[in-house]
Amino acid sequence: MIRTLDIFIDDTTWPASGAPPFPATFSAGMSGWNVPILPTLLLIGQLTTPQLARGVSLSEFWAWVRYLYAVSADSDLRISVDFANLDTHQKTILSDDFGMGVPIGFLISSLGLTDWSDGRYFMDRMSALVSGPLPVPRKRGPRKAPDFVFMDHAGALHVVECKGGQSGPDARDRQLSHTTTKGEPSGGVVQKRMVLLPAHRQGQRLACGLSLAVSGRPGPSDLKIVDPEFDPEFDLSEVDDTVIGDPVVRSGLAKALRGAGFGATAAAIAAPSGLSARAKPIEESPAVLRASRRRVVDQRIAAARAEMIAPAAVTFTIGDTKLIGREVSMVLPVPLTIEGATYRRAIIRQGVTPDLIGNVLETGLLEGPLASFGLHKAGLGGMALITEGARGELRVGGTFASEIILEKNAGPAESSAQP
Repeated sequence: MIRTLDIFIDDTTWPASGAPPFPATFSAGMSGWNVPILPTLLLIGQLTTPQLARGVSLSEFWAWVRYLYAVSADSDLRISVDFANLDTHQKTILSDDFGMGVPIGFLISSLGLTDWSDGRYFMDRMSALVSGPLPVPRKRGPRKAPDFVFMDHAGALHVVECKGGQSGPDARDRQLSHTTTKGEPSGGVVQKRMVLLPAHRQGQRLACGLSLAVSGRPGPSDLKIVDPEFDPEFDLSEVDDTVIGDPVVRSGLAKALRGAGFGATAAAIAAPSGLSARAKPIEESPAVLRASRRRVVDQRIAAARAEMIAPAAVTFTIGDTKLIGREVSMVLPVPLTIEGATYRRAIIRQGVTPDLIGNVLETGLLEGPLASFGLHKAGLGGMALITEGARGELRVGGTFASEIILEKNAGPAESSAQP
């Protein structure tokens, strides 16, 4: 299930000299990309998975499956008329989700990304690691955290802001950059410049805007990528090398474990010093509070260890990789016709490798930066979006994989989720 998409990369917004250089893997100006729809839906699920959430809900899976009906039958990427007529709130959620999943899918294939972190989690975890607290990023406006921070094969960190909408290219351009009523610059180009990273770890600083077209209406969907310059809000340029990548590695591990159903373990990794990612190391707290804080952390670690050794998890294979995780089989609410074939059921699997579980049990529940224990290499091997007919797959390194398979027969009218 492939849809074509126009991509415009404005190379004039990159610095004329110095870092970051225009990526050799980017094509300046207008080009095209084949969007793999099924893996992109899996990617949306992972991008929107919180590191600290607990519990298992089928709604996590339905969030991906319902968007199958949002993509029209056109050869290029367009929203179906039914979904274009949703109320404003629902249209905004759809636009935001596709505005993340589609650009990030393109960047995965072009920048060699290996791990990821929500921008807000990155700033919260950095606040716990550096001396003195960092200001809390706002939820919107010029001081909002960027959407994501990614790591690539070389260890470079890429700051990415994503926007999505259905109101046309002009509205998309305003999302990327505009001026507030107070005369302050706002939009994606400001938010992605909030963080100044160490020079040798600084990757791309990107703002991506997806304009979604509707089936039967004039004009195509298109993705615009820019790199304009604004002064940074938070200076992390002197942060130690073992520290600067820790939030990205922890986030990647937590998202993988959360997706596989290990919510307690994901929470213990994402916030190793307390209930919040901003919690400072226990030894830095006043002596009178250390015992109570240690009890909280020990309880979380005990819950994580119990979860990882419990026999309830499902084992399965995606490709040639043996995984431990969870599986859902669900009857589609309405038969789905794609390229002449009608599908009535979806199977979704998500899992991590047994080796990753062993590594986390050994060293992953410690407070210090994970690079100190070698777990920073857990996600290496790169991310990949794979599509094969009615099957889609998302891989994160050699340690996590997610798969969706559409089947023509409905099978038993039941759904299951494990663990």
